[in-house]
Amino acid sequence: MIQNYKTPNNFKNFSLFNSNTIAWLYGFSFLKSLKTLLHKKNIILTKKNLNIVSNSFFINLELFFLTNKISTFRKKLGFLKSLKDNNIFDTFIFKQFKILRINSIFFNFSIINFKIKKSIVFFLFKKLKKSGLFLFSRRFSFFLDFIKILSLFSNSQISAQVFLFFLQKIFKNLTKKNHNQFLSFLKTCFILLIINSKRKNSIKGLKLVINGKLKGKPRSSSTLLLVGNISSQTLDSKIDFSKTHVYTIYGVFGLKLWVSY
Repeated sequence: MIQNYKTPNNFKNFSLFNSNTIAWLYGFSFLKSLKTLLHKKNIILTKKNLNIVSNSFFINLELFFLTNKISTFRKKLGFLKSLKDNNIFDTFIFKQFKILRINSIFFNFSIINFKIKKSIVFFLFKKLKKSGLFLFSRRFSFFLDFIKILSLFSNSQISAQVFLFFLQKIFKNLTKKNHNQFLSFLKTCFILLIINSKRKNSIKGLKLVINGKLKGKPRSSSTLLLVGNISSQTLDSKIDFSKTHVYTIYGVFGLKLWVSY
């Protein structure tokens, strides 16, 4: 997908190779706004890559479509045509680059839903059906999305940040009575991830730390969930780390996730 604009003389040689920090700031704000835009359309941005060369933007995106959004796009002719019909990116680009007016933008999309293996999804669904259906009451489509993300995470196709984003969405709608069930559900998920990982860069350990007023306690505390082995240093092991905050009616909770490969 290419959009062409007229370029003023002031930005003719606008590139990261010129050590211009303004280009980096515009690129960073563009990707952040693009991620927010896709989230509003129920599309998760799993990977993103932006290169600025010769006053042109080259953007590589890896997208995960939620279940309710897939059924909507099936009624249309395709992903790119549906985006074009809704004028999502046209309106967005004009707003973001009204001042900068870059020469061209090149989009490269890849949909990660096609990389999901049905055998792994069926295996995880059978193991997590009893505890998951109660925890995801009235959110069955989101439960299916979490199973798909879990299967991609077991094959190291998504990062810990994307997996923690889904944990954040689950935890946000929980009541204090369901905190124990959430921890036991996650422990089962972590065990299945380690059992199912048999390839290179497979998961050998996961650690989750939750800080906050769990189970309705008056004071905040830390809860540790550890499955497998987590190395304390990264010299001879690959460790992926991510953290986030969850804003609930019971206060703010902090989630930290370590994944050892």
